[in-house]
Amino acid sequence: MDFGILGPFTDGRPGDAAPLSGRQRLVLAVLLVNAGHPVPASRLVDLLWSDPPGTAKAQLHNAVSAVRTACGADLVTTRPAGYVLDLDGHRLDLLEFRSLVTEARDATARGDDDRAVTALTGALELWRGPALVDVPGDWAAAMGRTLGEEKAEAAQARLEAMLALGRFDAVARDVVAAIAEDPYRERLHEVHLLALAAVGRKADALAAYRETFRRFVDDLGIEPGQALREVERRVLRDEVPVVGAAVRKPRQLPPRAAQLTGRDALVAAIADSLRRTTDASPPVAVLVGPGGVGKTALAVAVGHAVSARFPDGQVFVDLRGAHPDPADPHAVTGNVLRALGVDGATLPEDRDERTAAYRSHLADRAVLLVLDDAASEEQVRPLLPGTGRCATAVTSRRQLGALLGAARHQVPLLDRDDALALLTRIAGEDRAVAEPDAAREVVRLCGNLPLAVCIAAARLAINPHWTFGEFRERLAGERARLDELVVGDLDVRAGIALGYRALDPGARRLLRRLGLVAAPDWPRWVAEELVGEPLRGLLDRLTEAHLVDTTGKDAVGQVRYRLHDLVADFARERVAEEDDAGECDEAVTRVVSGWLALAATADELVPHGTTYSAGLPVPRPPRAAPGIAGDLAVEWFEAERHGVGVAVDEALRSGRPDLAARLALHMSGFLTLRAHDHQREDLFRRVVAEVRGRGLEALLLRLLPAFYEACSQVELLTELPAIAAEHLELARASGDRGAEVMALWQAGRAARVLGRFAEALPWLDQAVRLSREPGVDPSLLASALAGLGNAHVDAGRPELALPFLEEAVARARESGRSREVTLKLYNLAVALADLGRWAEADGVLAEMLGITEEIGDDTGTAFVRAASAQVALGRGDLVAAAGHVDAAVRAGELLGNEYLLAGAVRLRGDLHAARGCWREAVPPLVESLELWRRIDTPVEVARTLARLHVAHDALGETATASRHRDECRRVLAELTLDEDSLRLPPHLAARRP
Repeated sequence: MDFGILGPFTDGRPGDAAPLSGRQRLVLAVLLVNAGHPVPASRLVDLLWSDPPGTAKAQLHNAVSAVRTACGADLVTTRPAGYVLDLDGHRLDLLEFRSLVTEARDATARGDDDRAVTALTGALELWRGPALVDVPGDWAAAMGRTLGEEKAEAAQARLEAMLALGRFDAVARDVVAAIAEDPYRERLHEVHLLALAAVGRKADALAAYRETFRRFVDDLGIEPGQALREVERRVLRDEVPVVGAAVRKPRQLPPRAAQLTGRDALVAAIADSLRRTTDASPPVAVLVGPGGVGKTALAVAVGHAVSARFPDGQVFVDLRGAHPDPADPHAVTGNVLRALGVDGATLPEDRDERTAAYRSHLADRAVLLVLDDAASEEQVRPLLPGTGRCATAVTSRRQLGALLGAARHQVPLLDRDDALALLTRIAGEDRAVAEPDAAREVVRLCGNLPLAVCIAAARLAINPHWTFGEFRERLAGERARLDELVVGDLDVRAGIALGYRALDPGARRLLRRLGLVAAPDWPRWVAEELVGEPLRGLLDRLTEAHLVDTTGKDAVGQVRYRLHDLVADFARERVAEEDDAGECDEAVTRVVSGWLALAATADELVPHGTTYSAGLPVPRPPRAAPGIAGDLAVEWFEAERHGVGVAVDEALRSGRPDLAARLALHMSGFLTLRAHDHQREDLFRRVVAEVRGRGLEALLLRLLPAFYEACSQVELLTELPAIAAEHLELARASGDRGAEVMALWQAGRAARVLGRFAEALPWLDQAVRLSREPGVDPSLLASALAGLGNAHVDAGRPELALPFLEEAVARARESGRSREVTLKLYNLAVALADLGRWAEADGVLAEMLGITEEIGDDTGTAFVRAASAQVALGRGDLVAAAGHVDAAVRAGELLGNEYLLAGAVRLRGDLHAARGCWREAVPPLVESLELWRRIDTPVEVARTLARLHVAHDALGETATASRHRDECRRVLAELTLDEDSLRLPPHLAARRP
């Protein structure tokens, strides 16, 4: 089948075949342009819709299916990295065009201009009009412009080759049409003047220049560039050289890397900046990025893309900037001059004279210079040409910010899909398809660094007996990872070492010390604490060398930094080899103490209402750390949450569980407030395990209740009694009355949530009595009162609970608007709802909502929605109830809070039941039952079984109803509870048989 995109879209089918839709043509066009390479489905969705509908993926699948139906089932295949169009057995005019252009370029490099003209003539004859002219969308328009630029460059290269052959009349004729199509391409006007002058039409050449001058001024508001003005001057003085005389045209670009992936947009952007040669100052494009990111391959690809624009030669120079002995620009200019045909014996020895000669020889030519791996601006400046017809691409690990006016292009890591496509292309598609998860993990362990991905792929390719999973395991160890990323002369460790050795001793020491920090990113003060002194530009030098990356500013205005994973591995190797272990331990302790000091400051400003960290000793804050404003304390914790978590690990590894415990305690309130519940539980589990038996009983007394709360929040309810018992034993042994009250309250609460109300009440009664004794922290009384009241509510006796809960709210309000107040308000609202006092419950919930939204307590807000649904159901407002139920379910799913979700889903069943929709009530009740069973809360299981009993009975499903009733009674009997503890809403309680 013959496909054509260089003009109106054609697919080679008979004229009476049903045409493809615009969307289908766009999909096929994108796949054709990327033939042989995977195009991610997400990329196609973005091209098809500016605001993708929910059915976007399904519609894309339908479009691809339509293309397969129309053009052949084997044309497009689905791969892990996306859709791939295989042109095997098919023709595409774009590929033929590019093949002929490449053939012409090679012929020109051999000096075979005649063959170049033939190939370029054939290439241009493939065009039938503007590319992709009838394909809809912004992508088609942009790609059409890009392909049009390729056509224009091919037309220009054809004219240049014809000039070299002395076909002046033909050039003077054909260039007119080229100028009409691309009137502002100055090189075409230069060719026009040269051809006219070469055939003796000096007056016509000067008239053509004046017409061009007027057009540029009138249309663009600018005068023609220096190169065209220089041609006009030569025509005036009869100095036009003999066109077609032998001229040495170096073609030094290495082959384009076959594995270049995911760089099309960047290649186009850099190429565009190099084509802008209309000004007197020749364009310079600087490609910057870390070692191994693919700067050289990118620069070579750009060079090949624009080579037709520079027919007088393409020069490639390795400046060895990352090596101990960078190239001397004086020697480089000599090499380039010899490549341009200058006799080496005539080269000036004086540096300034040689630079002047270098620029003079480039002045009459359109030459592209690719200066690879530049060390500094001082090395590059003597190598920059002085006319607008030349251009320079520079690659460097440094920013080269003093090259003023250069177009600077940051070369990023590959994104995950492109890195996976690169791995797949080299290692083999079948193997990647067989192990997609392992392939993605190999890419992740390579840090999406192109060099690392290429090495990993190459090692897999030359070891076909390895599975991706086996190689993933080889990469998994930190030291092993760099050992494995070596093949032939490609070595990730060696590449990083080049940049490391180029640093001064202070910067090398800082890079090594940064390997001690396992946080994903960190603020500037961390680097200062690691070296124990002001940085004096050390960190800036590491970022300039692309060994440290900046990730932007966080919510409190701190610039954050990170090490690429492989650089971090290298830094850890070097610090273990070169630094004193004791000094490293001191550096880590300084960083941990800094995070502790800042966490303590922020902890005091966050309105969480807990007291676990009250009165703990606080070290001095880091000298270079900014202050924490009260309104940014929560944002500071969010920015540093993972860093502080890692600091806890560092403290534990370095034998400082006391620091780890204090950090955890200062983190607890924030983690609770922002519902980072699983992180909190994991944090306290690890810290408690390390603190036990270390003579740190005072800290353990603080940790155990915080650990209890963390386990409670992630529904590890069966662990609560043991934690409370350990806490109570330790509190009584220490004689700490406040800790004893807390432990009694938690023991009672553990029994209550497990449905053992008879066990709970004595614990809670004792907690209330002790909390009223002199010297006990008054805030504990509110919790003890609330616990006792909740036990009565759960037992189905809200009237007994009310006095305790009202006093608990009053006591809690004395401490201000905090999360502790909202917990007491919630308990009171639930009791009022159970008593049918709907208006009072609504008022309490409104107060609670105001506080939760003010302090940013997402979990508290979600529980307000659930309680509000219960109240709305009770007073018969089913519309309001539905809105609250939906909000509570969404919050439970978003927060990952199964307790909240189980209750909210059960409320959805209650809502259907209130509407009399018994069949619709059953599925959410069943879902809720499964959640309660998983959480292991027997009393909630019984309450849900009672609802299912009522629902199935209402449906006339007697056997199922009886089964649920009998199981409910068994659970109540095991817990020694009566049916009052089922707390059914009125519309369900009234229907119980």
